[in-house]
Amino acid sequence: KYVALKKQIPLILVPTIVSSGAIIHGMFAKWSGSKIVGGTKDMPWVDADHVLVDYGVVHKAPYYLNTSGLGDVLCGYASLSEWRYKSKNGIGPAYDPDETKLVTQHHNKIVTQFPETFDSKGMLTDESIKFIMTAVQDRDSNRFRHSSAPGSDHTFWMAAEEVNKKGWIHGGFVALSAVIVAWHCDQNPETLIGWLDKCKVRFRPSEIAVSRIELQCALEF
Repeated sequence: KYVALKKQIPLILVPTIVSSGAIIHGMFAKWSGSKIVGGTKDMPWVDADHVLVDYGVVHKAPYYLNTSGLGDVLCGYASLSEWRYKSKNGIGPAYDPDETKLVTQHHNKIVTQFPETFDSKGMLTDESIKFIMTAVQDRDSNRFRHSSAPGSDHTFWMAAEEVNKKGWIHGGFVALSAVIVAWHCDQNPETLIGWLDKCKVRFRPSEIAVSRIELQCALEF
């Protein structure tokens, strides 16, 4: 992406794992160490002309690296939790299901249809890989933005990486963040946990190598 941006030449992406939105996104984030600088409006974009997928290569990665791509989508549950929490407590406008209809339908589609792509042994297939990539792409067109739903899942992920000076698998950590937000807002975190388990997304601290001290530092920060 950097070379295509600097040289102003066509970009063709060939992802080796489908672990986050970066596999199709044109955004080129600005970093200073482990910290993202500025917002998306400050960042350049370089859209890919093509994204080519070699399923054989992608399947060589541990399955949980690929399913973490769905963690980067289902973490949107945090935004829904935030708005419902604020509405319940009289903070800002009332929760409007119509505004969140598309993202809710998208989540339900993932949870019900993705497991159907597994083989007889419960392993990912080529169809599973394609499903993940499509889900990430569809997430962008179905996303909603609202002042009462800031999306603290990604904010907490950035805070955790900044204070600990360490990086984690993105989809897994933002999924954990969404569970924390849902719990804090008292918005049925067990529902999200069930979704993540059904979609084989690793998000528990012990699964994604987040120590108790690292998690505590992130929460305090």
